[in-house]
Amino acid sequence: MRNGLVTMANKKVKKPTTVQDAPRLELDDIKKMEEPLALPPKNKPKGRPKNENYIPYSDAREFMRGEMIPSRKKYHEWWDRNKPKAIPRYPYRVYKDWVGWNDFLGTDNEFGIRVGRQWRPLDEAVNWVHSLKIESYTKWMEWCKENELPNDIPARPDLVYSNWRTWPHWLGNRPIEALEAIREARKLAVYYIIHIPGVPENVFTFGMEPVGPTAFKERWEREKFTIVRMFWYEPEHSERISHILSALSSPYLGDEKQRVCPNFWEIIYHLELTLQRITKL
Repeated sequence: MRNGLVTMANKKVKKPTTVQDAPRLELDDIKKMEEPLALPPKNKPKGRPKNENYIPYSDAREFMRGEMIPSRKKYHEWWDRNKPKAIPRYPYRVYKDWVGWNDFLGTDNEFGIRVGRQWRPLDEAVNWVHSLKIESYTKWMEWCKENELPNDIPARPDLVYSNWRTWPHWLGNRPIEALEAIREARKLAVYYIIHIPGVPENVFTFGMEPVGPTAFKERWEREKFTIVRMFWYEPEHSERISHILSALSSPYLGDEKQRVCPNFWEIIYHLELTLQRITKL
């Protein structure tokens, strides 16, 4: 080293490794190299393991019919919510004696038709159900099996309505829910004027439908009367309505609801100043 510089003369040079200097392989090391490489473990199959203990088709069908589920789509929603171990999510893949969804659920749906599009609005359906005074979910299911529901009221509202609340609200079997339903019903009540076939042209029937427009529509389809006017009924205006009818009409054959109206359109004028008209049923 001169003046702090490293020269080739004083630098230690590492000697290259020769073949003789390489580590020797023992016999055991060679045998290990000849063994096949172990493959990584396979991933476990995803999804729910197959259940070999599903109940027979006939028992599953009997149970599902008792649940009164209206469609295949609603069945899958029901299954995802409850995850029953004894009934498969896809029964048609499991049961060799599978017949079809209508047979399984006890429905009569036509293939390709969307089910449940025309259900009665929840508030109106609740009002109708409360009139039955059913005490519990179990009693409700029993009633549905023994009686015929209107076409637009479901046996399983919890699977149908996006704005579904609770079974006490549906049945009105608790004071708070019943009182709330009464308040909501007041918003749905309809005041109507109709003309019934067979009576004089100047005789009209005035009345109030408490359950709502859908129930009134059912009555109209059944009785075939002529709807002259409909209004949203407001109880605070009941005295005003009575005053209008007393001043401008008289009972027909002693019937307070059927009234002779000499100047019918004057009655309409005053009612439209008092109540909000319904233009579409």
